[in-house]
Amino acid sequence: MDTSFNIRKALISDAERIYQLSTICNELDVHTPYTYWVVLELFPNHCFVLEADGEIVGFITSIISGNTLFLWQMGVLPEFRRHKYGRDLLERAVDSVPPHFDLKITIDPSNNVSHSLFQSFAEKHNYTFECVREINDDLDESFIRNENVYVLKRR
Repeated sequence: MDTSFNIRKALISDAERIYQLSTICNELDVHTPYTYWVVLELFPNHCFVLEADGEIVGFITSIISGNTLFLWQMGVLPEFRRHKYGRDLLERAVDSVPPHFDLKITIDPSNNVSHSLFQSFAEKHNYTFECVREINDDLDESFIRNENVYVLKRR
């Protein structure tokens, strides 16, 4: 029997499972279950989950600020990677805002998979893909975080 996949809007009741997935997806910073609940509570139209036979196996969470969609976290269980589900989740989140919105993301420079995903998305959908600064540019030297901030704008 083939596995049935579905992407749907995340529900507040999905916060705990999203938290659990963030602990499995090693590339992600793990936040408290409450943090995931807050994002789902405040931005319900911009957060999505990927289900395989009704079980959540991936997610994307996004935050709106003005005319910018900040793509906060995205994770897919390792056994479901390399099937373009991350791209599908990304497209669903971007489709949740008007076309004039900019996109903003942060990517660890060592995360080549994430960088490639967003760069290919930008090329396919006619966005610019520009690294605008490092997170450390915004913080004092005691805070060490190696991530770059990217902005994607429609051409």
